[in-house]
Amino acid sequence: MDRFHRQKTIWQVEDILREGFRQIPGLKSVDVFDYGATPLSSVRAAVDVMVSGPDPGILHGLGQEVKRRLEKAGGLTSVSLSWGNDKKEILFDVDRERCAMYGISPKEIAAQAQTALQGGPASTLRIPGTDGFPVRVRYAEDYRDSLAKIATIRVHTAGGEIPLATLGKLRPVYVPTLLTRQNLINSIDVFGYRSQGALSHIMDNVARELKGIELPTGYTLSQEGDAKLGKASFAALTMALGIGMILLYFSLIPAFQSFIHPLTIMSVIPLALIGAVWSLLITGKTLSTAAFMGVILMAGIVVKNS
Repeated sequence: MDRFHRQKTIWQVEDILREGFRQIPGLKSVDVFDYGATPLSSVRAAVDVMVSGPDPGILHGLGQEVKRRLEKAGGLTSVSLSWGNDKKEILFDVDRERCAMYGISPKEIAAQAQTALQGGPASTLRIPGTDGFPVRVRYAEDYRDSLAKIATIRVHTAGGEIPLATLGKLRPVYVPTLLTRQNLINSIDVFGYRSQGALSHIMDNVARELKGIELPTGYTLSQEGDAKLGKASFAALTMALGIGMILLYFSLIPAFQSFIHPLTIMSVIPLALIGAVWSLLITGKTLSTAAFMGVILMAGIVVKNS
């Protein structure tokens, strides 16, 4: 339903959804934000703090620390990580001496274990008019639903069939759900979402919370998201405003045949800026990229009317 036919604002709807999701048991995290809240589709959140480094385990720990700090910063409705160490896997540490004794290589062990757990091609179901469907065979779920049962998987060796546990040790580990990289370096992003708070104020809070964070050697922290894009946009607009003022001055010189009168006319621009700032304060708006472009257009209109 569009905003003209509903009684609640989009931010009130977000608060209701956010509160409802938090009541769901077992839900690890949830982010509710208005679609199109960022200027580019490649920007995932208003606040994006990226931590880069070689070891995924250390990265996840640093990401958790940054997340805790951002949750203390004002203006953010939710904070989440791009990935976490919550995927459970079973790690098999091969005993190479026993492998040599039984005449089997680690590669052969991995292939047989994969066939038993994930299945291997055994045949092809032929149906007229099709290329056929591969038939995969694997252990029934009752024989692979626990660490103890996986340890008893039979492995074919030169000396006969033996349990998998004879050739090494099995242990559960938690690994990242996915791995992300920036410039070929492992990275983790900490996303912060906002509702109506001014991005500049939020970034001040973020910078204050992240001040003093200790990073190991080889690990870096950088600001991405709207903050990075906004900083580049404001720099470009500031340069455009300066170049525009210079070109405006030189274009007025031939019209008035004077080097002084153009400065007299352009002196009204600072007065117009005062009015623009007060207008933003009265309407409760912030100095965004769109507002900055409006200031540039206003400068041209003021000079024209003068």
